[in-house]
Amino acid sequence: MSEDKDFLCELQDCFLNETTEIIGLIEESFLLLENDPSNAEELAKVFRLFHSIKGTASAVEYTKLASFCHTTENLLNLIRTGKIPSSPEIVDVLLKTTDLVAETIQNLKKDKSFECSFDEMEQRLKAYSEGTIPMMKPVLVENKIEIDEKLLADYLIDADEQLDVIDSGLLFLEKSPEDKLILDAVFRGFHTLKSGASIMGFSEVEQASHYLESILEEIRASKQDFPLDKSSACLDGANLIRKMIVEIKKGNHSSLSKFKKDIEIFTGTQTSITRNSNLEVVTAISNTNAEARQMSSSLSFKEGIKVDADKLDKLIDYLGEFVISQTMLSQATEIKMFGPGHAITRDFDRLTKATRNLQEIGMSLRMIPVRQTFKKMNRLVRDLSKKLDKDITLITTGDETELDKAVVDKIGDPLVHMVRNSLDHGIAKNGTIELKAYHKGGSVCIEIKDNGRGLDPDKLLSKAKEKGIVAPQERLTLNEIYALIFRAGFSTAEKVTDVSGRGVGMDVVRRNIEEIHGRIDIESELGKGTTFTIKIPNTLAIIEGMVIMVGKERYVIPTHSILRSINPTGNEISTTSGKRSEVFKLADEFVPLLRLYQLYEIRNAEKDPTKGIILIVEEGGKKLGILIDKIIRQQQFVVKPLSGMMSRIPGVSGGTIMSDGQVGLIIDVGLLYQHISNIRSESHLGELSYGT
Repeated sequence: MSEDKDFLCELQDCFLNETTEIIGLIEESFLLLENDPSNAEELAKVFRLFHSIKGTASAVEYTKLASFCHTTENLLNLIRTGKIPSSPEIVDVLLKTTDLVAETIQNLKKDKSFECSFDEMEQRLKAYSEGTIPMMKPVLVENKIEIDEKLLADYLIDADEQLDVIDSGLLFLEKSPEDKLILDAVFRGFHTLKSGASIMGFSEVEQASHYLESILEEIRASKQDFPLDKSSACLDGANLIRKMIVEIKKGNHSSLSKFKKDIEIFTGTQTSITRNSNLEVVTAISNTNAEARQMSSSLSFKEGIKVDADKLDKLIDYLGEFVISQTMLSQATEIKMFGPGHAITRDFDRLTKATRNLQEIGMSLRMIPVRQTFKKMNRLVRDLSKKLDKDITLITTGDETELDKAVVDKIGDPLVHMVRNSLDHGIAKNGTIELKAYHKGGSVCIEIKDNGRGLDPDKLLSKAKEKGIVAPQERLTLNEIYALIFRAGFSTAEKVTDVSGRGVGMDVVRRNIEEIHGRIDIESELGKGTTFTIKIPNTLAIIEGMVIMVGKERYVIPTHSILRSINPTGNEISTTSGKRSEVFKLADEFVPLLRLYQLYEIRNAEKDPTKGIILIVEEGGKKLGILIDKIIRQQQFVVKPLSGMMSRIPGVSGGTIMSDGQVGLIIDVGLLYQHISNIRSESHLGELSYGT
């Protein structure tokens, strides 16, 4: 019995993880249906997804959840068959149904015995199904042919899958015409389409599929490479079949006869198809989807597996240890004794290359696109727009950009707060919010841009002085004024609502972004809008860094923060603010100078700048000169978190194991600048104000 229970728990875990992904797809479809209630494809998709949840929930003994999904499925079936109309009101109820399922799934992840009450929502769904709630005028076209709904649904699902395989396979064959396995897969796809259409009585689909199947059968029999001139004909044929499938999804089964002329032209001569065809390309194979198919063509025939996140984390940790061991070995005197042409040296070079490749592959396993995080913002904007009675459009780009899973998990809350802030404070009534992700240097940037009111510097500064955050006579730069919105308790809202006004959200944003070693830049123009740019590292596990020496201590500074290194003559250094701080003249500007040995109280360090090196670093648009003894080397480092007293060292974000096995501290330039700026009025380092 114990083994049976363990097996059931394992099945339940799989179900809960898969259903979390399915709910995201359902929510996305409902948001599309809200604007286009008659979208037959999305209705069929949602119906299939709820049907899938119902069946699996029943199999893993979540009977109440299965019953609730069955009730939802019944309502969806009535809508998609045209027996009751779809409307924004019903979509809103179905969205709340999805929320309840999502909440149940999250609770079941914490406690598999959790019992959720679906009674109230289930009664509401049944009321819509039974017609006891008044309906709007139907918007769906009623079915003209009586066909077994279950059989039809299965056929349409299979048809979509086969057409996707066919499209990606044909695109793959254009690049690799010799691949017989892919050719066989495309042939089987058309054969399956033909057989299914024959069973369902869709003679037009059967005829087109049979013709294409025959073309591919001849190619297979010839045992030659796939002729490239046949690719266009097959793709056009697949497009024609997809167009007919779309009509079937709409319930227009009897209207397939209108495709007879197109089929006659298509099956007549290939030349008329490949050169003179004026067949319409349907929405389902738009340029965007064609690009997506092309990108996935090489992956369509590869099997994917799901891996437990804990196992993946352990793998990455061991990979990190392996990289450290390899680096330590490379510095060993015994290895250096062998010359460049020695067999051991050659073998070690291969090991080094293999280690780097293994490290890159290992890190890529943790990389996931920000797509799901961006999709959640669609629902947020939709709900808040209704609540605030505003007409807001959300535009997302770059959602395929990949980040380490740990980073993606951390940016969810900041994005929610910033989008809410733009909705509530930024845009008065109507407007647009743009969410954009892209790579820049060694980091990923995420922009949140609105075309609303923009930030009012005078209002921000006045409010800050009123709350005592800024001294009455204190002067701030424009960027410093904008940064006030991230201070705890700061808000310009006239009243507190359940959306904003407590001055908490943006403080959470700042803290979460700093935790992942990121920063936020603000650009704003009064009356035109505001752009927040979040700059974050691709991964938190590995960095490219420069090893520096101060006295006998070694530190690592991320290379993306280093602008240049300078051997000073001494004439470039001067003091400001009553000799309480030093600045370094860099071209036409002065940058604050920090003697690292003073901050960390390092003995035996070089105190004469002319005998040391000044590193010019930058973070968040702020430059800083750091006096060090020397630069050792540049390499990649595995980042390790610090604990205890070491976690409280100012300006340090983590540690790493050096090539000799000793610990090296990683300096975060942003945290370092923030620390010395906070203590400038009381520390012996003095102010870090810019001189002229």
